[in-house]
Amino acid sequence: MRTQLAAMFLSAGVAATALSATALAGPSPVTGSIDLASDLSRSSVPEYGDDVAFSTVVTGRMESKAYTYITTVCQQDGRVVYQWSSRDLSFAFPLVDQDGQGLEWVGGAAKCEAALVYRVDRKNAATIQTLDSVAFEVSG
Repeated sequence: MRTQLAAMFLSAGVAATALSATALAGPSPVTGSIDLASDLSRSSVPEYGDDVAFSTVVTGRMESKAYTYITTVCQQDGRVVYQWSSRDLSFAFPLVDQDGQGLEWVGGAAKCEAALVYRVDRKNAATIQTLDSVAFEVSG
């Protein structure tokens, strides 16, 4: 009988230890990936004036007051000519000049990068983490 009781207590202790270790680990971290949407084949390059969309995957438990967004930046000769961000992960980014934004892109080839970003707004500060990014070129 003592052996059975000892085995029961040992099993309960192991289960409690495993449960507390899981609780201490907390929620799984947020991870993600981004790539050009599948309707843009690898052989084609978006052109100035096209719209470009991205395929994204986000996993993990997001904190309250947290969200993801995509930000896209394009450069010509090291000068930023385009920047646009959207919380709508299915947004199609228009690769055109943005009148009134202080950036001038009147056409021509550009090197671009889109980043999938995770942001948590806290009382006195925000935490911003780039989950993944994808580089692509735009032809003129």
